[in-house]
Amino acid sequence: MGQRLEQLVCYDIRDDRRRARLVKTLLDFGHRIQESVFRTSLDGRMKEEMEPKITAVIEQTEDSVFVVDICEGCRKRVLSFGPGSWPEDPEYYVY
Repeated sequence: MGQRLEQLVCYDIRDDRRRARLVKTLLDFGHRIQESVFRTSLDGRMKEEMEPKITAVIEQTEDSVFVVDICEGCRKRVLSFGPGSWPEDPEYYVY
């Protein structure tokens, strides 16, 4: 497994069914940290695996999804207010 990089995945999906399918897809790759924001920690192979699954769910002309890489330095500068927290990765994943 290659080096992992953290990502924030945020979305605006118009259709409830597509939104539910996208949430289910993203839960396979990361943690929900807000209603339409997920945090993932993926190596290159896993990120390449996630991308076509996202595009298979969304409607390109109506929906938007952003996948933003978060470098280690940027992660240290993340501010969080309120009850939300930045989830930690488990020691291992079971596929």
